[in-house]
Amino acid sequence: MARPVNANAAATRQRILTTASRLFAERGVGQTSIRLIARESSVSLAMVHHYFGSKEDLHRDCIDAMYKELGQLQDEFVELVRDPPDSMESVIDSVMRRGFRFGIEHRSQLRLLMRSIVDTGGIGLEWRERELIPTLTRFSRLVGALTGKNPERMRLTIQSVVFMNLRYVVAAPDELAAIAGMPPEDIDAVYQAVEDHLADVAKALVLS
Repeated sequence: MARPVNANAAATRQRILTTASRLFAERGVGQTSIRLIARESSVSLAMVHHYFGSKEDLHRDCIDAMYKELGQLQDEFVELVRDPPDSMESVIDSVMRRGFRFGIEHRSQLRLLMRSIVDTGGIGLEWRERELIPTLTRFSRLVGALTGKNPERMRLTIQSVVFMNLRYVVAAPDELAAIAGMPPEDIDAVYQAVEDHLADVAKALVLS
């Protein structure tokens, strides 16, 4: 049975989006052409324009898509924090491990977000107001209520934990291995060591 047209269209659009995110992250927006994105996605130039319009629109859609996925991850965290199954320590442990594994799976997209911040000096105003500030406010209040700490002081702690996670996530596997002092061919063990470290540091920061 043939696949529905809409399914093929959705798969093509997603392939273009994934390819564009990788290329924008690796090369920057200025050094990435629509023609290159089309070639790497195995579609025509017209197809990219059909789905996304201009290169700037495509770049924006790449970032929006990543924030959408991050939003779904944050919803998981909110449910866990609101109704913790065990101690706050175990909640932080679970959140950090899930966040690190999510980051590894979405390394290219997160590199794109970080590249945008480095290139411009910060998150774009729209995303800052729509994503960053509400997220920090949401989690600082939740974590503050559970730990008995001042929510405003928790904002910087939460942001520091996020930055720490991102730095390890965007690193190439061989760099992570070198940082951990482990052989790069045993990357699963490297990831486990980094994950353990991030969970321990996050617990120390949040609960101290």
